[in-house]
Amino acid sequence: MADFDGDGDLDVAFSFMWQHSVQPFWNSPPNTTPGQACGVNGAPITLGVADFDQDGLLDIVASAYGNGTVGFARNMGDGSFNVVAQPTVGPGALPLVVADFNNDGLFDVAVGAHDGYSISILFNKGEFQFERWWMGIPGMVRSIAAADFNGDGWTDLAATLENVGTVMVWTNDLGSDFVEVLNEHVGSAAYGVEAVDYRRDGCASLVVTYDSYVSMMENRLTLSVKEASGTPSKAFSLEQNYPNPFNPVTIIRYTVGGSAVTKAQGGGTGGARTSKVRLLVYDLLGREVKTLVNEAQAPGTYEVTFDAASLASGVYWYRLQAGDFVQTRELCVIR
Repeated sequence: MADFDGDGDLDVAFSFMWQHSVQPFWNSPPNTTPGQACGVNGAPITLGVADFDQDGLLDIVASAYGNGTVGFARNMGDGSFNVVAQPTVGPGALPLVVADFNNDGLFDVAVGAHDGYSISILFNKGEFQFERWWMGIPGMVRSIAAADFNGDGWTDLAATLENVGTVMVWTNDLGSDFVEVLNEHVGSAAYGVEAVDYRRDGCASLVVTYDSYVSMMENRLTLSVKEASGTPSKAFSLEQNYPNPFNPVTIIRYTVGGSAVTKAQGGGTGGARTSKVRLLVYDLLGREVKTLVNEAQAPGTYEVTFDAASLASGVYWYRLQAGDFVQTRELCVIR
């Protein structure tokens, strides 16, 4: 679901595998009107939504299982979508997830090639130009999820491998590589995986479906942060808002990293190094809709109340920026 036409109401899009097409349905309460179907070669299955070309309109991306490609359907702004790029990722393109994997402000796409035993990341270079990075996987990728599992400000990956019944997690090495940190067998066949902060501690854990079971996999990854001096410091972090979804008020907690330092001049007493902190809320088009924090803050944990009474129902992003640290999470407003 997404607001494709910018009228404040959530629309919906479906993939029609055998018709080789993607079709939006426009929400005009109390009615829903079918939109113009957009042809996507190769039997599209999984859909994602983002403003890939930064024109203020939400576009659609679809994995095409039949020919191992990913179709990008541009929102033309007149109620229609046109496929403007369809790069190849490998046999049996199935699950996909949209995220900014290299922190450049553009939405990228991670895609699992179910029959090709690989995961590709299509890095967005602008104007629907994509650069493919890929890694081999020891199994058939059935589902894929993205979250900052180790709290370093970079979006990591998790996937289920259907035929070998395992769950794998890779941490993001500054947008240039992904490092395997988990390969755990859960059953004879692994299916879905979702990144969920079910403990409400700011750390995304995994919900996994396998065989006939649903399992919670607790996040055990830790991040040790030190300043250049070698003095241990508390890590920056942005927690998942609670409650979520919410109407209309939620709480956002975050931690400003740093350690106690001694003032160098005037024989002053111990103090704390402050950081310029910005906590902003964006809609799915990347437009800033609310500034929650914009000031210098000392190390510590803070709590902000976000009142979304003026916003339409839907999904939004909130981003913490402090020095070189950047972390983004998703929240959902309901009415």
